[in-house]
Amino acid sequence: MTDPAEAAADGTAAWRVTVDRGACLGSGICAALAPGLFALDGERSRPLRGTTEPDEAVLDAADSCPAAAITVAEGTEVVGPRP
Repeated sequence: MTDPAEAAADGTAAWRVTVDRGACLGSGICAALAPGLFALDGERSRPLRGTTEPDEAVLDAADSCPAAAITVAEGTEVVGPRP
């Protein structure tokens, strides 16, 4: 797994993506919006990798999660879900 402090290919900081599996409802919205990053594992979602390059689809997935179970962070700053 890539260190979240490492830079993405374009020089920006990579985003760390986590799913609170205790809060996840298993709706699958995240997997539909960002299939390269999320997958359903049983009845809950999980990230396919811990970090990703900044991508609007990742934020859309975090914003759309009905349980607010997805967190996207850049370093120590939470960038998703957006207010």
